[in-house]
Amino acid sequence: MLHLTKLNIRSYSEAETEILSLGNLLGEFERKLSNNGSLWIICENYVSPIELIPFPLMLADEIPKKTKWRLRNILTIYREGGKIKDKPLASSYCSVLFFVKNKTYHFDKDPARLPYVFKDIEWGKRKNGSSGYHGKESIRYGTKGRDPGNVVYFELRDSTARLISVSGFSDNDVFEFILKIASGPSWAVYTNSKTAQLLIEKMDRTFRFVDYHETE
Repeated sequence: MLHLTKLNIRSYSEAETEILSLGNLLGEFERKLSNNGSLWIICENYVSPIELIPFPLMLADEIPKKTKWRLRNILTIYREGGKIKDKPLASSYCSVLFFVKNKTYHFDKDPARLPYVFKDIEWGKRKNGSSGYHGKESIRYGTKGRDPGNVVYFELRDSTARLISVSGFSDNDVFEFILKIASGPSWAVYTNSKTAQLLIEKMDRTFRFVDYHETE
């Protein structure tokens, strides 16, 4: 789990240099992690005086070319506090790139499911299922909550489903969201964020520090 939202990138060439420097580290991750391990990179766009540098999309495009990591998904996470005050035109969201070692990788998203708007199962049961339900009575939605989807944020709704407010994730919320999906008890978690150490250990994972653009 790499936290790369505080880099000093001011141009496309600097972004390309950063991606090149990641190569050895990502190769080391590939050797250390088992086939059910995964790579998560928290990153953001950067803004120079003359251009927007889409660093997440550059990583998504280049990492599979330069390593054996396969891009599985890109999440967009609304951040706590929205725009950063000391960065004009800074984005109010970060991207989380999710890479795996092989096409057969499977993860359990149940721990990160979100509450339904309505109590219990949101839309009930479908008694006569179509081909997608193999002709049997089926629950249309997971009993453990709704799929968080690719755009992630906290929302508060009333009993009529009216949206009351939307709030963003703190760094710690992002870390917890990833850890719930990507790891289990006693798993080793490699990260360059010392801030995440307390959370990792609280969740019964083993913290492994990675010396790369250390973040507090």
